Amino acid sequence: MLRPPIAFRETVRSAAVGERKYIRHFEGRGHFAHLKLQLLPVPGHACSVTCVPELSLPEDCYHAVRAALFSRLDCGPAARYPMHGVEVRLLEATHLPRHSHPEAFALAAGMAFDEALLAASPVILEPWTGLRLNVEQNALVEVLGTLTMLIGNVDVSVSFTETFVLKVEIPRGLLPRICQMLGLCRPLTFSLPASREYRPLQGAAANDDRTRPGFEDWT
Repeated sequence: MLRPPIAFRETVRSAAVGERKYIRHFEGRGHFAHLKLQLLPVPGHACSVTCVPELSLPEDCYHAVRAALFSRLDCGPAARYPMHGVEVRLLEATHLPRHSHPEAFALAAGMAFDEALLAASPVILEPWTGLRLNVEQNALVEVLGTLTMLIGNVDVSVSFTETFVLKVEIPRGLLPRICQMLGLCRPLTFSLPASREYRPLQGAAANDDRTRPGFEDWT
């Protein structure tokens, strides 16, 4: 059966500043724009573009900057996945009334963003989900062994009733394989808090085919 691609995202792990000027002369007029911005990691939040209160920029140029930045945020640097948990803060702008146009500011914004992104430690994120398992006592060791083999360090919450109830946090891409290995037909999943819903891709998986845009898993 063909499954939809995994919904990977990209983000940054550290704050970084980018500053660029766009200076050209063509079509009989000057084209000038200067912009300084900062990228900030905000885990668990949607991407946003903000500005310091003292920023002075004409409305049409400001809208051009926002459009250019959101276009960059739609396509991350590592594998072209949408970015997540990134705030772009506009810090400074220089505008010359005769020579500054929205197109120039859009280009300056894109260049400043790219400069900051290189220094902000970009990383691929993979979605995680919660899995609830009802396990008989005689199968507990085997189930935990399977989970540890697939995931490594297993974050498990155990409650004791007639059976053991395990609440496990796992990469969503491993759910079909885990279900197959444990013989689960209808897995009971639960949502995680926004701060833990996406996590950096670890180890060899970061270079695996699963992270390539458009990859679809066959089972």
